[in-house]
Formats: sequence, structure tokens, C-alpha cells
Amino acid sequence: MPIDDRVLRPADSRTKRGGTLTDAQEEAQRGDITALRQAAETPWVPFQTRTDRDPTKTPRVPVKKLKSDLAKVKKEIGKRGKQTRQDSTYPYLLIRTMAGDTGIRPVQTNAWWASPDIMLMPDGPGPFDRNKLVAGPTSGASYRVFVHCWNLGRADIYGAKLRVYWVDPGFFGDKMPDPNYPLHYIGGAYVDLARREHAGCHSIAEISSTWTPTGSGHECLIVVLDSPLDRAGASWDCRQDRHVAQRNVTVLKGTADLAGLLDELAQKVSKDDRVAVVHDNSGLGNFLAAHPGLSRARRLTQTSARTLGQLSAGDLTSQAHSMFGTPDLQAATVRRALVGRSTAPQMLQLQLTSGDTVVGGYSVVLV
Repeated sequence: MPIDDRVLRPADSRTKRGGTLTDAQEEAQRGDITALRQAAETPWVPFQTRTDRDPTKTPRVPVKKLKSDLAKVKKEIGKRGKQTRQDSTYPYLLIRTMAGDTGIRPVQTNAWWASPDIMLMPDGPGPFDRNKLVAGPTSGASYRVFVHCWNLGRADIYGAKLRVYWVDPGFFGDKMPDPNYPLHYIGGAYVDLARREHAGCHSIAEISSTWTPTGSGHECLIVVLDSPLDRAGASWDCRQDRHVAQRNVTVLKGTADLAGLLDELAQKVSKDDRVAVVHDNSGLGNFLAAHPGLSRARRLTQTSARTLGQLSAGDLTSQAHSMFGTPDLQAATVRRALVGRSTAPQMLQLQLTSGDTVVGGYSVVLV
């Protein structure tokens, strides 16, 4: 089909910026238009079927340069190592088990049950406010549940499913779901997260329903975040699965008694297990920073983790009395047994051990 000259010719072929075209310039322009017309009317042929190349002749390739480039690529791959899921073009969902968690599993902490991303606020109107966060829920009161969700992958995620459950106080690691710990669904939400290069790669989501503890207030929370592009495992073990997190933390103030919690936990300890009582303040600073109204202490007692003793199955309360050497297990009494007259908050880790392996735990903050 002929090409109209008007398609190829400038709007005014006799003029140019600063003056008019000479006859020689117009003739050169007309030649250009003819060449363009011929190229436009030539039918396109795929490269593989072109007949103007001699298949018997190998094109000249700079072999030395190719070998040099290949060596550089191999060296770079060696530096980077095998590509991880986090660096692939997929989402990388995460609920942190500790401050600074980047999703590496197994977790690099001995207290994976105290996630900083699971937060509670008293029921009532208003936006999320860190100054109103509740460290220790009270039985019978209602709370709004917030979860800090993360996507550290290189792809956006839309409609990731967030689910929150409560469980009776106990020790559980790779046992969930477990008939001994029935899951009670609280609520959920759908979360959209940008890829990690953007500020929207993390978001604090509120679930659809409030939570009202009906037991002692020592109940545990379990959170699962996943999507069809990044699924959680069948076993909700937050030591191995970044999609799952737990909040097994209780706060005891003043005359609040540790005995009640120990009596509840004793029901979950089998005869072959032991409960190690560890005085460990390593996670206390972040916990207090996340709950500004919990304590006014300006200085924390910096102590290296030390195991105070081990409790065997049976009456944990009586064994704890002997271990601390105190007439009662009130929070203030136990704190004095640990650090004397200091009024700084302290943290105990109750670690359920099977052999030499920690399989679950519960954190106790003494204020």
C-alpha cells in the first residue's frame, strides 16, 4: 500500500528555523522521504526465517571477552550465594518474634514467645496510640487487638490474611495446633503491603473483633499472617515459621502473685519435662519502651541471663518457694529476692525443656 508523502514530509518543507530551504536541501529531503517510503512498504520477516544470511558462516564472536564476562558473573554469584526467598520476586511476610527480627529462621532468641508485634489497647474509639497500649490484660475487660505486619520481599502483596487466636496459658512450640491447647478464634483482617523498598512495606492492622479474656488474664495470643503467594506452614511453630508469632507474657505488679500462673502452667508439664526459671532482662528494655505507662524506672538492671533453677512436674508453686527462698511469691517479694532494694522492673523466662531443648516458654515481668 503506497505511503502518502504528507505522512513523511514536514508540515512546511520549504522552511526551517532561521530561514528557507535551498533547492539542494529540498532535494536531499525528498531523497530521504523516498527511502523512508521504500522501507515502510517492505514486508517484515521474522529473524529466524530471513534468507539474506548464510547459515554456513559463523558470525564473529569475541570469545575472549565472553569468557571474561562469564568469569565475572560466576564471581558475583559466588559472592551473593544462593538466592534467598527474601531476594526473589515474591512477597516475604513476617510477624517478628523480637525487635530486629528480619525473618531468619530458626529464630535467634531463646524467648520467641514474646512478639513485639502483637499489641492490645483498651476498647474504645480512636486511632492506634502506643501510649495507651496494655502490657497485662485483665479478665473481663475488652481490648482492641493490633498486629504489626511486615513484607520484606520484592513484590507487593494484596489481601494477606491475618488471623488472631487466644489459647489457655501453657508451653507450646511446634505443637500447634494441638488438642491440648484448643484455639479460640478472636478475629482477623486482610492486609495490603508494598514491597520492601517502600514505606508501605509494614502496617499496623486492627482485627475485626475485640478480645475479652474470661480466665485469669494469663491467656496467650497466637497470630498467623499468610497468603496464597506466601503460605504459613502446617505446624505453627514460630521458631521455624516467620508467618506465626506468639504473645505469652504476663505482668505482675506489687502484690500480684506468681503462684496463680504457676498453678495453671503446672497442668501442662509432663513428668519427663522440666521448667527452667531464667532471670533474663535482655528483652525487658524493648518491652518497657513499647508500653510507656508500665514503669517510670529510668535505669534497668543489666544482668546476663542466669538460670535460677529447674522445676519438675508437680507442684511448681512449692518448688518456686524453695528456689527463691521467700515466704510468698508476690511480684515485689520475688523482685527483691532477685535484685535486693532496686525498684527496677525484672523479667523472668519460664522455659519448658525436653532434654536439652527449649520447646516453649512464658515471660513474666515483675514491676
